Amino acid sequence: MLSLDPALAESWFTLGLVYKDEQDYEQAEEAFSRAAAAAPEHVQAYYHRGRCRYAHGDARAAAADFRRVAELDPSSRDA
Repeated sequence: MLSLDPALAESWFTLGLVYKDEQDYEQAEEAFSRAAAAAPEHVQAYYHRGRCRYAHGDARAAAADFRRVAELDPSSRDA
């Protein structure tokens, strides 16, 4: 069982990337959500969570994440 400190946004973000690469979008979404909770300005956590949400059919939630990316970094190509 993996145990990560809830305050370590980068650890959760990296775990999310691993799950995303494995196409385990539910686990990836959870990890990206924890990263965003630990660091509310973590643009990439919202972006990758949005991609996971879109991949498993939740376009509305994905759009909300992409809007958050645009709010945090209007010049982002990902936005």
